[in-house]
Amino acid sequence: IAFPNPGAQCVTNQVGLAGTSSSGLPVTFSIFSGPGNIVGATNLSFTGTGVVRVIAWQLGNIYYDMASCVTNSITVTKAVPGINLYDLNQNYDGTPKSVTVITAPTGLPVTVTYNGGPDAPVTAGSYAVRAVVDTLFYYGVGSGTLAIAQGTQTIAFAQIPDQETTNRTGLAATASTGLPGTFSIGSGPGVITDATNLSFTGAGAVSVVASQAGDVNWASVAVTNWLTVTKAAASVFLD
Repeated sequence: IAFPNPGAQCVTNQVGLAGTSSSGLPVTFSIFSGPGNIVGATNLSFTGTGVVRVIAWQLGNIYYDMASCVTNSITVTKAVPGINLYDLNQNYDGTPKSVTVITAPTGLPVTVTYNGGPDAPVTAGSYAVRAVVDTLFYYGVGSGTLAIAQGTQTIAFAQIPDQETTNRTGLAATASTGLPGTFSIGSGPGVITDATNLSFTGAGAVSVVASQAGDVNWASVAVTNWLTVTKAAASVFLD
């Protein structure tokens, strides 16, 4: 019997067996051991990983004696699935950020870790993502980097009415994140004292900047308001 070994296989494969006898009589195949099945006489499939031993035999007839059996050993390993990672770039908003994993074939169970842990991260930063498929028939690993960018915050800073040089006005602004902000003079004859008190050193256009420096999770933001400062009217009395 000539029975060529089909070689190592993945557990999801189906292999057509072929063998010939020197007498020309048909060869029969059977599983001697291991996680294999033969259907349709020559179609070898697998039920798990391991070593499958397949026997080819021919019982002979009135003219030919039974042939010596030939056994082939076939190593069966898990198939490698496709693992694709999506949603790797996200923005911070205070909620956990997880990636989306799609496998081929679809629907395979996946274990995902972030920097080696199971919990999806919340804080802005970069995280090593590892997605593992490990089932009876499939084993594979996908990897990538989840980048959580700083979130965007806004500042509510109402327009400052025009002022006279002798005025002093209090400033107020609120960041959408609740983080504390600061005020500064962008340009012009303005002075800020005690963090929020705006006064003037002369007439002209003054720009006031309300800013929030941000933190690890929130990007910095600044809003500028302009106002016009005019000379105060003086009272003149003539005797």
